[in-house]
Amino acid sequence: MYDNEISKLFNSMGINFNTIVSNWLDVTIKIVTEQHPEIPEADMALFREAIRKNMDIENLRNQYAAIYKRYFTQEEIVGLIKFYESPLGRKSINANQQITQEHQAISVAYFESLQNEVIKELVEENS
Repeated sequence: MYDNEISKLFNSMGINFNTIVSNWLDVTIKIVTEQHPEIPEADMALFREAIRKNMDIENLRNQYAAIYKRYFTQEEIVGLIKFYESPLGRKSINANQQITQEHQAISVAYFESLQNEVIKELVEENS
């Protein structure tokens, strides 16, 4: 349909599927290592390589594209490209990365505090 426009949009937005895969893999390795400390580091390296070898980045890109196609027409995609190629669009990309990090930090702190308050209340009620 309008795959070329969607590819251009991804480029304009700075979406890099190799980076997405690499970041996902880093998180996965960290989680598996934490959950299974008995797995030797050499085996984790083999695990990482096996995942990289079997990863289908084009399939991932196509799945992302399908999401955009569900929500945006070709004309809207062209409009988004113009926006993300504008100075404000480029600024929003950079700001959104920082904003997301700040949102995550606030959320973690909020829910840790809330969790501690609830645990304290439950302990006091049961004492």
